[in-house]
Amino acid sequence: RGKPWIIGIAVLFAAVALIVSYLVKQEWSATAITDKPTVNALGGYYSQQQFLRNLDVRTLPATAGDQP
Repeated sequence: RGKPWIIGIAVLFAAVALIVSYLVKQEWSATAITDKPTVNALGGYYSQQQFLRNLDVRTLPATAGDQP
């Protein structure tokens, strides 16, 4: 007895939601705030860069001038 009412109300809400989704204009927005890095922020970057450069020096094979 109550099932048709529940199904009918669910279908009604779905139909209203579908109609509203076609009528309402989509609006997208994004905001980005950028700022110059501070000296403290750059310190970590440069220390990591130096660390990676040292790893490259250790792991690179010998250059062409070093080979016979």
